[in-house]
Amino acid sequence: MERLILIFLGIVLVVIWAWYRSCVKKEWRRLGRLFGEMRGIFANARKSEITKSDVDKFFDCADKALDMMSKKPFKSDKEDIPSLKDEIDKMSSQISLLLAVRTPGKEIDKLAALRKNGMISDLEFRAFSERFKLSTGEKASGIIKAISELSRQYQQGAMLESNYHAALWAMLDKLDRKI
Repeated sequence: MERLILIFLGIVLVVIWAWYRSCVKKEWRRLGRLFGEMRGIFANARKSEITKSDVDKFFDCADKALDMMSKKPFKSDKEDIPSLKDEIDKMSSQISLLLAVRTPGKEIDKLAALRKNGMISDLEFRAFSERFKLSTGEKASGIIKAISELSRQYQQGAMLESNYHAALWAMLDKLDRKI
């Protein structure tokens, strides 16, 4: 009878241990998915293809990952956790730096000059300047050049006024998708 009880307790302990290990693996996979999302957003940020919602999502994932790593079973894993926390800190600081580097002020001034010269309407100016606040200076410069080129084509008679304004709004839509 004692032997049967020991076997039963042994089986129960093995089942509990297996269940615990599967829970730990699930948590590591969940943490891995969070890091995958953060790394993807970070890669897009380095290419200047990031939106405000991406930044919010990155910092949300970072908060979740840090919360997870402060609880069991991650507390017991002393080797990986500090390097993961360092990686989060590095990515966070670089994303913050990339966002701080955005300088759309000069491009908005150039956009105002285009409006003053009659190349874009007030409505188009407001729409583009709002988008420029969310984009990098490099992208904004590219859009300014594209607007100038479209305006030159329009002034030379290569396109109708309606086509010119439609092309501007198409460019604005494209900018919205790539901010």
